Amino acid sequence: MRIILLLICLTLVFGTVYTGLAGEEGYENRVIVRVDDEPITEFDLTLYLRYADPSYFNLRKIIANPELLTVKQETRELKALQSFAQIRAMLAYAKRKKLSVPETQRKKMFEKFLEKKAERYGSAQKYREHLASRRLTDKQVFKFVLEKELMTELRLKEFRPMRVSPEEIRNVYGANRELFKAPPRYHIRHFEVKKTAENRTLEEARKLAEKALDLLKAGSPFEDVARNSSEGISAEEGGALEWYEGNASLLSPVPETVKSLEAGNLSEIIETADAFHFVRLEKKEPKRQLSLNEASDRIESHLKARNWGWAKAVALGKALEVVTFEPERFQLAPGRNLTWKEFLKGNITLQKPER
Repeated sequence: MRIILLLICLTLVFGTVYTGLAGEEGYENRVIVRVDDEPITEFDLTLYLRYADPSYFNLRKIIANPELLTVKQETRELKALQSFAQIRAMLAYAKRKKLSVPETQRKKMFEKFLEKKAERYGSAQKYREHLASRRLTDKQVFKFVLEKELMTELRLKEFRPMRVSPEEIRNVYGANRELFKAPPRYHIRHFEVKKTAENRTLEEARKLAEKALDLLKAGSPFEDVARNSSEGISAEEGGALEWYEGNASLLSPVPETVKSLEAGNLSEIIETADAFHFVRLEKKEPKRQLSLNEASDRIESHLKARNWGWAKAVALGKALEVVTFEPERFQLAPGRNLTWKEFLKGNITLQKPER
């Protein structure tokens, strides 16, 4: 029932899009591929390229060699057609499974979609102007958003029973314990003087950091020095940062310095692009083995993604049974249809009929 609602919505909202623009620039409704007897036309592909690969239309500006331009265009066209045909095939499969996006949800999605775009571009009108420069409308783009949402519905409803059992998680953990290690963790206090403060020279900033470091070396508590003069985000906490696992949350070379310290030791002045820093290592925890409980969420996510990949491959195989290719567009012998494997290999040529 939901798929019927979706199809009605798509027909009412978007049904006039292709009809009204079919003659644009000579892009007639010449069929390239049929999915469950529904055609993907030359104009459909052009519209999808505008949405998914807008840089395709700039190739003429950056490639002067005509032969190379043709090769690049054909490669991008075929890649877009492969993606577009897969989406439409999966949507046809979803239709047979009676999956859809309800009309009320569709309206809310469209409103939220426009709100996000308006926020990003400054206003809905500016977003529409941006789309106009790509020769698209917000409704045309939203059609692709709806299709993506339907793919999500397919994933959630058709494959929801494919849950991961606790036994599967235990088996993966037991066979791959070496993969589930927690990295070393460092608890540090951090002091920072920014280079870019108003009415401060680079040398003055360095001297402020050196003065604070000298106070610590003379026995002043780190907490007091940080609260009084640090310009870092942890100043109010006395310079204390959350446990740090050596990732990119600190600017280089601070992480390298942290790893070289022993617990209780102060670093010297560290210079980054924007500031002078120093740190004190409070405590270090070595690399350790994660427990089954700690690793279970990660394992479950991996197995669900794997199961979804398998299920999608099976569904795609079934969906593609309804895909046929127009012989004159792919230089096919009479009565022969491409296999999907041949199509995805890309060793074929998409023929453009003379206009």
